Amino acid sequence: MSHGASTTFLTRRQCIWVSTTDTATDDGLDLVAVERAANGREPIPPLSDAEKRIAVGVMWRAGVSYEEMAARAGILPRRVARWVAKEKQLLEESLS
Repeated sequence: MSHGASTTFLTRRQCIWVSTTDTATDDGLDLVAVERAANGREPIPPLSDAEKRIAVGVMWRAGVSYEEMAARAGILPRRVARWVAKEKQLLEESLS
């Protein structure tokens, strides 16, 4: 599973790729729903908290604004800020 690869779609619209062959994980996460949310593709299906976290993580890596991440994931911007802070902390720890 690929997380957060960003590319330009054939329509020249930026697109965030979440998965290429798998549509769900062993624990029931819907990666197609995550990808739709990450790209703001309507209709966005309801996401579990775990799916929202994945979507926020890939959007952050792709440089999406906090406000846009919040809107696409259906959460408050302050929750996005907390989750991104945690992602940054984990990234720093892995580089140490």
